[in-house]
Amino acid sequence: MNKATPFLGHELVLIEEEYITHYIGCCVSPGAGVTVKVHGSTKNLQQFARASHCTLTDHVDLAQELRDVAIKTKLAKARYASLSCRERDAEPQF
Repeated sequence: MNKATPFLGHELVLIEEEYITHYIGCCVSPGAGVTVKVHGSTKNLQQFARASHCTLTDHVDLAQELRDVAIKTKLAKARYASLSCRERDAEPQF
């Protein structure tokens, strides 16, 4: 039986990791991210993002995001949010 994995009161759907193994002149930003199926308020995700210098994006079109990287899957219609905690997310925005 598959059970949903909770993350800050929401359902964990996707885990990402970005790292560099070989420099090819591109813009790698080391760190990680998660996408959750939102259950209720995102206030706890917003607080975590602020405290951890992460970026929260609400109302993500996860199906399109996956198609953009050639992943085909069926997802339940739901509200999705992504939390990105990479080096670029910790940089001050001017």
